[in-house]
Order: sequence, then C-alpha cells, then structure tokens
Amino acid sequence: MIPALQPVPREEIDNWPVAEAGLPPRIVHAAVKHGLTAVGRLRDLHTGMIPGIGLQSEKHLLRFLQLCDKLSSGETMFDDLMGILSFFLDSDQVEVLTYRYGLHVAAVPDTRQTLQSIGTTRHVSRERVRQVESSALSALRTRLAQKCLEPVYKLYCRFIDAEGGASEPQDLDRIPDKALLNGMNPAGLLRMLTACRDVPVFCNGFFSTVSVALLRRIDATIMELLSSTAMMTADEVFESSRTNLQGITQKTVLLHLEHHPDLLRLNDGRYGCFDIPGPAVMQLTRESMRRLPSPVHFKAVLAAVNTLLKPGSRLGTGHMLEMLASDPAIERGASGFYTLRDQAE
Repeated sequence: MIPALQPVPREEIDNWPVAEAGLPPRIVHAAVKHGLTAVGRLRDLHTGMIPGIGLQSEKHLLRFLQLCDKLSSGETMFDDLMGILSFFLDSDQVEVLTYRYGLHVAAVPDTRQTLQSIGTTRHVSRERVRQVESSALSALRTRLAQKCLEPVYKLYCRFIDAEGGASEPQDLDRIPDKALLNGMNPAGLLRMLTACRDVPVFCNGFFSTVSVALLRRIDATIMELLSSTAMMTADEVFESSRTNLQGITQKTVLLHLEHHPDLLRLNDGRYGCFDIPGPAVMQLTRESMRRLPSPVHFKAVLAAVNTLLKPGSRLGTGHMLEMLASDPAIERGASGFYTLRDQAE
C-alpha cells in the first residue's frame, strides 16, 4: 500500500497549469483550446462541456479530479506503484520503461536495454522507442504524478542518507520496504525516477542525495586537488577538501573518486588525475620503468602500469605512447624501446 501523503491545499492544486498537472495530451489540448488553462477551471465545468474529448477521456478526467481531492485531504491515493504508473502511462509507455530501465529484473543492478534492442523486439525504429520513453518520462514529471510518487522518493532518500549520502546500484538491494516497489529492480527504478526529478541524482554510476550543483563543486574541488599532485588516498582527498566541501560525507567523496571517468584508480587505494602528461601518470610510468630492465619495450611498461590500476581506469596503447613521448625524463631508443634517463646514467 502506498502511504498517504501530506495534504496539498486545494487552492494550490486548482492553480496548477493544466499542461503540467498530469492529464493526457488529448485532454490538455482540448482544455487549453477552450481557455481552461488551470485545474480549477476544469472543476467548474461538467466534463461533457469540453468539446473534443471522448468518453474514455471524460472518465480519466473525472478520476484525475478525484485523485486531486484525495491529495488535498491527505487520503491514500493508490494501492501500489504499478497503479500509479498505469494511471499516468499507457501500456506502450509502461513496457518501454520496463525494458529501458530493467524494471522487470528484481536484483541485477544494471539491466538497461538500448533503444535499438527494444525497437527490434517491438518491430519499431529506435527513434520511435525514444519518443515513447520521452513522453512517458514527461508524464511522470507532472505535478500530480510527482506527488503520487513522493513516498517512493522518500524511501530511496532515507536509505541513501543512511548510507552516507551516496549509494552504488548494488547497495539498493538492501533497501527496506521493498514491497512498495512491486518487485521492480530497485536500482533500475531509481535510475528512472532520477530522470524525472533533481534529487536523488544519478552521477557517473552511483546515486546521491546531494544536488547537481554540489556534485559539480565536489568534482571541481577533487580535480583541482589531484591535478596538482601525483596520487592521494581517499582519506587524504577527503581531509584536504573538507574546508571547501563542508557537510559532504566521506562516502560521497569515495564514490565520486571510484566512479569518475577522468581519474586513475589504483589497486592500493590511491587516486590520480588521468591527464597526459600529468603528475599521476608520469609517476606511475617512471616507477614501473625503474622496476624493469632497461631499455624496456613500451608494451612492457604499459602492462606494468596497468597491473597497478583497477580495470575501469587502465591505460591504452595510445595513452602510453603519448606519455613516453612527452616525458623529458624518458629517452626513446630503437624499435619501441625506452630508457629512463636516470637509469641510463
């Protein structure tokens, strides 16, 4: 059962623009065409007085107004999450979102399907799937839909806050009150919900309850810190950035480091900037070359460096050749062999 919501004053609901309230496009078009631009104006007229909508649309409008009345009185509006989705979305939209976000798989963190794979299954173009997904998400962003989904957002936010303000997708398998989610994949469902609202946020592979603006500040602070030094541990980064990031938890900083696409992540728990040439890559390259017999082939250097890095941040051949060519302390020999100058001396 979806918990009851905090009552919303009827005057506030009546001032909702019809186009943003949560009504189907056909009703919105007919209402706006006849000057009925606010929800309160719809209450003043019998649904049969709005030309251009049929019997099904009239029933939907009546149900919408009944839900608005329940919202204003704080009553329970839906029995379950699927009831909410089925009211605001048609069957095509529900199906596309189900496969796009992997809602049908209970515990796998990431089972999203591509637009093309869904289109192939449904025998439509990927562009058509994109249009259906876009219209479905727009429907879930509307005023009444967001109010109805509020208990689900609160469930996720409470869990993520308790985890330190940030959670990886697999963490969500431990979320309490899963019955509220109708057996849907917790990570996939939240990924879908973050596309409809500012908080929680999905950022580089993890979820957070801090704002996008604050995540950008965290990013700028970390990148400025790591671009000026070789490598640091997560604890060192957190301690060095506490002044600029007051109120940010260590868990948020750690997951930002772990998932940032422009950072090197070492198996020993250190992090560095991916810049080439840059202090982190330069240090790793030189350290690796000192452990190898000189002169050393660039492939051996690359292999040695990558053994130090976690899989998601390993260097490619092009990166290594660029690093070797740009470091003044490294001398190129014949046939792809290189020598570190202090070793040569």
